[in-house]
Amino acid sequence: MKKYILFIMGSFVLSSHAKIRLLTFHYNRPDFIKIQHKTFQKFLKNDYELIVFNDAPTQEGAAQIAATCAEYGIQCVRFQQEWHHKTFLTDSIEEWAKIPGVTGLRELNLLKGKHPSVRHCHVIQYALDNYGYNHDDILGVLDGDMFLIRPLDLRAYLENYDIAGISLTDETRTVEYVWPGIVFFDVRKLPQIETLRFNLSEIGNHFTDTGGHSHYYMQSHPTLRYKK
Repeated sequence: MKKYILFIMGSFVLSSHAKIRLLTFHYNRPDFIKIQHKTFQKFLKNDYELIVFNDAPTQEGAAQIAATCAEYGIQCVRFQQEWHHKTFLTDSIEEWAKIPGVTGLRELNLLKGKHPSVRHCHVIQYALDNYGYNHDDILGVLDGDMFLIRPLDLRAYLENYDIAGISLTDETRTVEYVWPGIVFFDVRKLPQIETLRFNLSEIGNHFTDTGGHSHYYMQSHPTLRYKK
């Protein structure tokens, strides 16, 4: 009997300490980390943790981002620059670019991992794989220049929804997808969560920008409660 009581109490303690997790990506503006930290600290009405993914292209820039995070007690995860060079995504881009009549973002074939959209996709996917999909609460994916400007209770905001974000369309206006510049979702509520990806994609012979691959996830789960 005592074992059951201890298990129930332990489960309650774990759930009561669950936190909203915010994943944000920084490349060259460590001052933005301070603004994000201060605005979330002031306006977000929920317990949360902010994790900064450090994608600075130089050691000096990486050190500045890391120092700013250390100053404010923010977890900082370094994205090693060699991880951009050859990936499944860059291989896919090379193949997509060979499709006859493909349109949009053709320069991706030449710039590969150096292109901002490709870099963005790499870091977002790394963050989701290692710090997102396995989270047991609400998750936020945010660009480094996204700041709260008024009070927000994120639990209340998502109370009747599974995901909240901004919908974009490709240049043809036929493909709708979730923009990963700012998106919130409850990991526990989304089915097949690891298939939700924000890579750029080739859809209908046309390149989308970062986030395009989420089109397939939303298409596969049409009953999701999506707050646009």
